Amino acid sequence: MDARASTPTGPPPIVVGFDGSPAAETALEWAARAAASRSCPLEILAATGPAHEGVAAPIGLSSSVVPGRSHSPDSLVEDARRLAAKVLPDDAVEVTTVAGAAGPALVRASERAQMVVVGNRGHGALGSALLGSVSAAVARHAHCPVTVVRGTVDDPDRRRPVTVGVDYLEPSPAAVRLAADVAARWAVPLRIVSAWAEPELGPIGLSHLHARPVSEGARARQDLARAATLEAAAQARVVAPDLVVELLTPGAPAAPALEDDSRRSGLLVLGSRRLGPLERVAVGSVGDAVLDHASCPVTIVPTCTAHTAGR
Repeated sequence: MDARASTPTGPPPIVVGFDGSPAAETALEWAARAAASRSCPLEILAATGPAHEGVAAPIGLSSSVVPGRSHSPDSLVEDARRLAAKVLPDDAVEVTTVAGAAGPALVRASERAQMVVVGNRGHGALGSALLGSVSAAVARHAHCPVTVVRGTVDDPDRRRPVTVGVDYLEPSPAAVRLAADVAARWAVPLRIVSAWAEPELGPIGLSHLHARPVSEGARARQDLARAATLEAAAQARVVAPDLVVELLTPGAPAAPALEDDSRRSGLLVLGSRRLGPLERVAVGSVGDAVLDHASCPVTIVPTCTAHTAGR
């Protein structure tokens, strides 16, 4: 373990999981750029699983294990440092090897990190090729914001706007502040989205994506959504007074509205909340759906977090 990258008095690190997969390489490069923009250390947890390590297959498949790939610790560390060196000096990078699955190590590291970054797919050690289950589990249990790098990752010189989803019934100021900070660092607009229409249920209980006709109750939800976006805009401008802010209140269910907006965004930020004595994060149905289907990286921000970014 290389202890040069972090000091007790320095800023908390950004921690990224790495298993040598293409998705993990993309996540590592995203994390390195994020660390460079914040002038903070980058800590890489390199997961080295045994040759026959696997991940549980979904119920209904004939095989109970999906084989994973393995990498020698030396080659994995070398690859990790090579990728990080594209953005950061060597003394800003710490690489720690983890035998087996990195998910629990990432959750532990989140207690002292300002952000954890994971790829959406990986080998057996970091993610399931079928479900991306480890990235979702880290997002659910981490103690700090978690970015799942998926979809289209913007070139640093051609950034798209940052979008933050705002629940008008349970807004997350922490998510708004982080989204505003990233938008300001990227010099892009911040899109604040609060969808207010509830999904309709078909005859067999399936959810449809069409909004109901506007009723008195729907107008009340629309008004609440508008008020939530205005409040979020005020919170964002505390972080970055000159930030360009766009307010959107689509008359559609939240998950499909945010998935659609992710096609025009460089990052989608969502709030979550902590539940129970262990303070585990409840991502919720909207967050779970967005993590599965978003077209850009997604950051999940616990409502109570000590390391939410601020300028």
